[in-house]
Amino acid sequence: MIESNKSRNEDISYRKQIARSLLDSQVYYDEPVMKSLLPAETLASLSALKAITLPSIIWPRPELAPIAEPLNAPSPDEKLPSVDWLVITWTKDEHKALRRAFTPTVKIDDWYKYAHNFEAFIPDIRPGAPSRRLNRIGSYYKVKIGNKHVLCFKSEFHLNQDGKKLPLKRMIKQLIEETNAENVLSIGTAGGVADKDELGDVIVSNSALFNLRDEFKNEEFNNKKFQSNWDINETLFDEIRNQMISIQEPGYAPPTKRIPFEGGPFSLPPNSPNINYQKEHPIITTDFFEFGNSVNHLDKLGSAVEMDDAVIAMVCDEMLSKPKYAFVRNVSDPVLNGDLDEKVQIMWAVWYYTQFGLRTSFNGALAAWSIIAGN
Repeated sequence: MIESNKSRNEDISYRKQIARSLLDSQVYYDEPVMKSLLPAETLASLSALKAITLPSIIWPRPELAPIAEPLNAPSPDEKLPSVDWLVITWTKDEHKALRRAFTPTVKIDDWYKYAHNFEAFIPDIRPGAPSRRLNRIGSYYKVKIGNKHVLCFKSEFHLNQDGKKLPLKRMIKQLIEETNAENVLSIGTAGGVADKDELGDVIVSNSALFNLRDEFKNEEFNNKKFQSNWDINETLFDEIRNQMISIQEPGYAPPTKRIPFEGGPFSLPPNSPNINYQKEHPIITTDFFEFGNSVNHLDKLGSAVEMDDAVIAMVCDEMLSKPKYAFVRNVSDPVLNGDLDEKVQIMWAVWYYTQFGLRTSFNGALAAWSIIAGN
């Protein structure tokens, strides 16, 4: 049993490093952080993904199309402007998808850098974390959807990245207090947990659950579930579905001819992405790279798995203003075959995440618009 526990702890630690490397590869600087994890051929294919072009959007309600609201060149040290909605995303691909949907005419360099009060956070951030290397908390842009003012925010803070003192919690509180936002959305990639979850599906939930097994496993908030009392209007879900990207996976076959197998690669048909609103079935927040497989039955625990959302829920529930919150998570890797060796499952999970993160995040950004425009 001791050896088994030791082996499991080593596996969790390895998965934490995988998560940190994946997030590092999704930060806007050129650093070969994935070279220790992936072969040269895979790295070359990932570089090719930079050329992927996301489609144009024909908004089903043109009068509710996002309109960029440029500010007067704010300093990074300034507070954020007041808005009705705060939309937070986390990685480079998620940010690219959000920009394509909400600020298509704004260059990435024209998003405003945000570093207000950053010096006070530094003692709580581990050396090497993305925010310390970038010397900022995040970047943002303001848009208008109908009569609602929305702040789109790309965070450089992460539960998995920053260290034991969890500066993400204080950062979320600062963002909400400065913007006075009454509604908070977190959007981005997640692992599917149910067999029906297909690449590009979007899971929407008003609930989040901590399932921590690494550096935060002994915290009092571990295993706690949070719930926002908010009934999301689903009116525009059907209207935006036909704009979502259908994912065509490549053909699959055994990786070596040494395995007895007749015929060529097996191809799956293109999927039809869906938006699944699971109000009280929580998003699962972990502190390591977790994914659903056919034996761990994460669908009994929650609706998708990622690494930040429960922090937002915890902060909102602790605030006197009690902002409403929801999580919009696009499935970037499906439920894997739990009969495979665990390291092989991790390899496949990493491949799915890096291959389909951008295109599935586009679907998540569209779903976020449908929530804002419809509520």
